Amino acid sequence: MSVQDRTRPDPAGAFESDIYRLAALQTADHWMITDVDGVVIEVNSAFEKVTGYSQSELIGKKPNLLRSGVHDRAFYEAMWKTILAGEPYKGVVINRRKNGELFHELKSITPIRDTQGRITHFFSIAKDITEIKEAEARLEKSASEIAHINYKLAVSETDLLRHIRILESVLSSSNEGVVVADRDGRFIMFSQAAKEIIGIGPSSGPPSEWSGSYGVFLKDMKTPFPSEELPLVRAIRGERTDDMEMFLRNPAKPDGVWLNVSGRPLSDAQGNLMGGVIVARDVTQDHWVKEASAALKANHEEMQIAERVQKRLFPKMPPVIEGLEIGGASRSAVVTGGDYYDYIRTPDGSLLLVVGDVSGHGYGPALLMASVRAYIRALAAYGLDAKEILAVVNRLIAQDTSVEDYVTLFLVRVDPATRKCEYTSAGHPAGYVLDGEGRIRQPLRSTLPPLGILPEIGSKDLTPFEIDAGDLLVMVTDGMVEAESSGGEVFGEDSVIRTVREHRQYSPSEIVSALHGKVAAHCGGKLQDDITSIIVRFGARVQE
Repeated sequence: MSVQDRTRPDPAGAFESDIYRLAALQTADHWMITDVDGVVIEVNSAFEKVTGYSQSELIGKKPNLLRSGVHDRAFYEAMWKTILAGEPYKGVVINRRKNGELFHELKSITPIRDTQGRITHFFSIAKDITEIKEAEARLEKSASEIAHINYKLAVSETDLLRHIRILESVLSSSNEGVVVADRDGRFIMFSQAAKEIIGIGPSSGPPSEWSGSYGVFLKDMKTPFPSEELPLVRAIRGERTDDMEMFLRNPAKPDGVWLNVSGRPLSDAQGNLMGGVIVARDVTQDHWVKEASAALKANHEEMQIAERVQKRLFPKMPPVIEGLEIGGASRSAVVTGGDYYDYIRTPDGSLLLVVGDVSGHGYGPALLMASVRAYIRALAAYGLDAKEILAVVNRLIAQDTSVEDYVTLFLVRVDPATRKCEYTSAGHPAGYVLDGEGRIRQPLRSTLPPLGILPEIGSKDLTPFEIDAGDLLVMVTDGMVEAESSGGEVFGEDSVIRTVREHRQYSPSEIVSALHGKVAAHCGGKLQDDITSIIVRFGARVQE
């Protein structure tokens, strides 16, 4: 919202949901969100660093510009077939940075569904694994360490093959670590990948101290993992474990990582227990994707309810009044918005036209908007005039909110019988009266400060204005005037007036649709703020 006031809110807006912030804070991996057609909606800063493309170059486009040309058409068709079927896709993709360099990424794409089960978005998160030669070196080192295990345990080739299924994971993936201990808990092998994942190398302490030494916690991330239940401890007792999930936080990993760990006992040819081995995999990104998906679904369901409630608050259709033709509409930048418009019949037979705008947009402003609507309708029903309504609404908002939560409001009172019009505006963008040729007859500029900032705004008489048959009254919110293109060009008041002028032969409802369409096209389909408008055409004076 644009108001000449020191309390201007952060325009970053509510579309940056806490869900995306959580994912960005918990992983250095790069992610993006697209709609079902593959158009990019959001990326994090790591995505910009990895690809070299800025957010403005990616958002609103398909990620095809990253394609390397290495994969054939069948590769991408298989990927799309998987995610459109509602299944997550996981694999290695070779893409091209902005500077032309190829890079490898370990990618996971998760479909996001709405409450009806329809896929509405895709969440893609990836890790840059370009350093292939380093990964090959680690694999070679792992192979050497496996040979060392063979020596330490003095097992036969047949015995080693019995455990090769577990150890093969080291050779097939650079992000899995292997740890081997003898039956007394002495470490025989601690692979480089394991050191990178866990953050700390072999401990000299006994198994009973491993939970504390490595900072291992249960899923609540607070309760220390019982040492006797650790997969490696169970393995050296002769027990087998599969896919145990645990949270790990230590000085080397202060933000913590989520691990998936499987353990197996190691026995000699005669079946004597000789120790245990674990394979650990960093599943942090998968964990947060699941958490983000669940939170996104819950938030989406809440917002859908709020959206349905808010839509019921807007007029279903304009009133039918002789001598007046009216159109109006509101469109939110996100699911719910802070804009408000209304048509209210007063006890004296007048029509009160209202356009309002709560600072910001999203769930909080929508709640305040609902309160403002209730205040205005209740006060109008008691016969208060527009200036009294503004004064009371200002006091109510100022009492219950902070100065950052303010409202601009534009009220026009129309007497259909006499065609007498008057208005008052609290910090709202100017309205206009255009004549039948589309020329500006009179601007209707703000007469009072925004509501909710000062405890009292005083009482100022409404300002009258003249209209003739064929004139158009134009009322909009600042989301239209300040709408920006991808290049930062503002739509502006002149474009609003020009659009109304070019469509003046149409009905007010059609003019509103054309105006909203122009603004949306100017923004590339991505609104930065809610947009709302009322258009009224005045006909001939009603005969008494």
